[in-house]
Amino acid sequence: MDKTIHEQWTCKFAKVKAVVVQLDELISRIKIDHKIQKTTEEPLSINIFTTRADAGEPKVEAPKSANYQSCVFGQDTQISWKFSGIEKSQVTWFFKGQPLPTNSRFQVTETDDGTSTLSIHQAELVDQGDYIARATNADGEAEARTTLNIVCIKPIINTNLDAAMQVTKDETMTLKIAASGTPKPGIVWMRGNDQLTPNNRIQMTTPTHNVDIYTLTILNVQPEDQGEYSAMISNVGGSLQSIKCKVTVSSTSS
Repeated sequence: MDKTIHEQWTCKFAKVKAVVVQLDELISRIKIDHKIQKTTEEPLSINIFTTRADAGEPKVEAPKSANYQSCVFGQDTQISWKFSGIEKSQVTWFFKGQPLPTNSRFQVTETDDGTSTLSIHQAELVDQGDYIARATNADGEAEARTTLNIVCIKPIINTNLDAAMQVTKDETMTLKIAASGTPKPGIVWMRGNDQLTPNNRIQMTTPTHNVDIYTLTILNVQPEDQGEYSAMISNVGGSLQSIKCKVTVSSTSS
């Protein structure tokens, strides 16, 4: 079979790719075409995702990973941070760089959306400082910090001492002053420039629960108990002085 003659007329047809007159050549051509067709029909695999090394690390779900928070002394407060990540994180809380143990005053709760909340019951001055929530998973860790400030309320005198008092010798004298503040203020009773201390004749009481009255009681009043009495009220927020109460001791009742 003349291959040249056939090539002359087949060249007019675009779909005719080749003229083969030998059996071995035909078989070889079929194998080549089969490989080309198989390669063309295989699905094209394209990776459209760029995988970052830190893609699974926890992340803080907040504009900033540090904030400031205040709480009034003696009140309850909460600190919350939300973390995200491909894998669920384990959150550990730290206070002043040390792991914070949970107890009756410190409790940690977590929700399914990745929020960890530290609850502080009846905040004290020693609770002031930096709290860190550290989220950790197999891919890494992330931290968020809250600086907690404990606010104290300076004492105020709600009811001051009487300006003057007359007491009969051998009777009982009681001075009262009402004051409040947070934390609860302490009191120092004075007679003139001398600080009074409790004994078998001098008794002092401080407020309990919601009562804000402080009392100074002197039993079996004697002439030497006469003088100007005052009280100094103070807490970590500040201090203030009461007015002076001039006590006069008479030998007989008027």
